[in-house]
Amino acid sequence: MDVRISLIAVSTLIACEFFSCASAAPVRPKEGIRGNSAFVRDTALYKLRERMKSEGIVGLGITIVDGERTLISAGLGKASSENEVSENTIFKVGSLSKIFTGIAVLQLAENGKIVLDDPAEKYIPELKGLSSRFPDAKPFTIRQLLTHHSGLPSDIFEDWKLSDHSYEKYPYNELPPLLQGIHLTRKPDTAFAYSNLGFSILGIIVERASGYRFEDYMKTYIFGPAGMKNTSFYDDLPENEKASGYAGGFWKSEMKVPKIRDLAAGSLSTTPSDMGSFIKALFTKNKYGNKLLTNRSFNEFYAKQNKRIERDLDFEIGLPLWRLMDDKNNLVFAGHGGDLPPFSSYFLLDPERETGIFIVSNTLTSGSTGLEDLAIDLLSLASEAKSGKTISLPEKTKLRKTPNKDELLSWKKWEGYYASPHGLHKLEIGNKNPNLNLFSFNISLHPLQDGDFVPKLPRLFGLFESANDSLEQFRISFHEFSGQPALAFSTIRIPRGGVLGIAEKVEPYALPTEWEDRLNLYKPECMDQGDILEKVQFEYDSESGFILMHLFLKLPWGNTEEIFPVKPMDRNSVIILGHGRNLGDTLTFGEDEKGEILYYSGHKMRRIRITSSDSYNRTKTKTGCPANVPLTNLLKNLHVLKQKQKE
Repeated sequence: MDVRISLIAVSTLIACEFFSCASAAPVRPKEGIRGNSAFVRDTALYKLRERMKSEGIVGLGITIVDGERTLISAGLGKASSENEVSENTIFKVGSLSKIFTGIAVLQLAENGKIVLDDPAEKYIPELKGLSSRFPDAKPFTIRQLLTHHSGLPSDIFEDWKLSDHSYEKYPYNELPPLLQGIHLTRKPDTAFAYSNLGFSILGIIVERASGYRFEDYMKTYIFGPAGMKNTSFYDDLPENEKASGYAGGFWKSEMKVPKIRDLAAGSLSTTPSDMGSFIKALFTKNKYGNKLLTNRSFNEFYAKQNKRIERDLDFEIGLPLWRLMDDKNNLVFAGHGGDLPPFSSYFLLDPERETGIFIVSNTLTSGSTGLEDLAIDLLSLASEAKSGKTISLPEKTKLRKTPNKDELLSWKKWEGYYASPHGLHKLEIGNKNPNLNLFSFNISLHPLQDGDFVPKLPRLFGLFESANDSLEQFRISFHEFSGQPALAFSTIRIPRGGVLGIAEKVEPYALPTEWEDRLNLYKPECMDQGDILEKVQFEYDSESGFILMHLFLKLPWGNTEEIFPVKPMDRNSVIILGHGRNLGDTLTFGEDEKGEILYYSGHKMRRIRITSSDSYNRTKTKTGCPANVPLTNLLKNLHVLKQKQKE
């Protein structure tokens, strides 16, 4: 799940409520809906059509399962200009891939091939080459990789996207001796920080521990037993059955789907029908468990793992399913979202009542977080139809209160600057309400009776505060971690400490003299079409007192600029401040015969004179440059056919 997509969803989820359709919603029977599968199906189709109209979604697929019985498996809309969506349409599902990687790891643990609490470096000795600014940190474990608590960087930008022939370009060969240039971002178990890199490492562990190529293992031990006939981590499925991706405003256009390097983290393709078979496999009982896992491993699949991690707050994660709790802290649902734009998906289980749902979209809109909201509503309905009991998740209060002078004074300790996955924020405690700079707005925070704050947009024309119904779902709360002030972002359903992240207070500093000549633009020395890191620029913001790093990414679904506060550790290294996705990374400087080098996220970057357009455009292609990060080759090994040892 991409946090950027989650943020889009915060402002679009509510839109469904304001778009009415000509067709009427199914009428709920007065006698209740227990055993009424038809009502579940009709409601699901109605809500899907409503969502498609409100968000301009081109095509959707869905499956809902009750134990070993399919309630609905269908498609709506267009898969492509020629084909309608059906239950057999093939979609990319992004980070739902991690569910299957997690099951593979649990299977290997069942069979004694690995131990979840072993250091990952036991199975990949090259990990001992990781750099770390935490000399007392213990090596991260397989379990910590599964829960995104390893301390690894979130992503490696170099070669993130592969060319159309990448699977054949890199033969399966000897792995590099060291993972050079990669730094630990934080001590393991410090905070939840979503990491695609971590799941790529798990994919390598699956290969090494099993002796199988990753895709072959999945087909033999997961896809085959589950009856998934049109599912693959490769793109080797029938072209005429694949859904096209769509993006744009009112007029949607087809968008090419990237082929990504991080196979085990986000490359899965599947169908609504196959996902229905997968859910059934999880609920089909045998002597030891289900078709895929023993009872013990299936419980680990969704059992809480992140206990006693203060920064995780309300967020709970299994191996690797995310947990949704009721108001008595009992597990209700466990699931996972996926985004590989323009595709989004959501998978959700009710382990107690043995129901499950899968929804997938081929259009860039509110992403997996928008589908999560829909999946929760529909699975609640399916579970109620099975059990006869109403299923509901706790809703956060909307009741406000007026802060008194003592409360305003007590909040003063939180005043200052904060670093989060969304950038640098300034919090000021005013005379009436706190004010936070967030998403380029100065937002007023209104206290609620449960201790959270709800944001309001700036005043329009200085007359009144703008009402924004989507922001009514958003929540900000004040915390302390080991005495350090912090903020947490959440919604009425997304828990604090999870995907929306936390913001930790950071202290301004004077610009070091030796860093004055580092305030420049840097571009990768070697680039090809598979690289998404376009450039990095440093500037010192005298108003806030931080060096800001402008990170320019050239993503398949659009170019982005992200701005993070950084802090020099010494003359030759700087860290991105904060805990969470893309934070804590170390950037290092060096020199060679050509001059200064910046090393970041697998790239070797050169300083560019901003005033010189000629210099700016002197970027070599990869064909003229040697590979500079062995990790890239390590990950590419997951994509290729193993060569015969003897020709």
